Amino acid sequence: MNPIDKPISALSDIRLGDLLERIALSPELPLVFNYEGARIRSGYHVTEVKAGQFSALDCGANPESWSEIFV
Repeated sequence: MNPIDKPISALSDIRLGDLLERIALSPELPLVFNYEGARIRSGYHVTEVKAGQFSALDCGANPESWSEIFV
């Protein structure tokens, strides 16, 4: 299967680098998003992109840190 034909699962997050890589495979194709199994209609656009840095302690007092980008 061509990598561009393989859907990205909505059940898992995708790294920004992976998304950009997939887009670069076929730049002439439209970028289509699905939400709860339905295709988002054309005409919508991204209104926000947020980047966050997180630091936390888990229930065993083990430190964790990560960054996320929210679209």
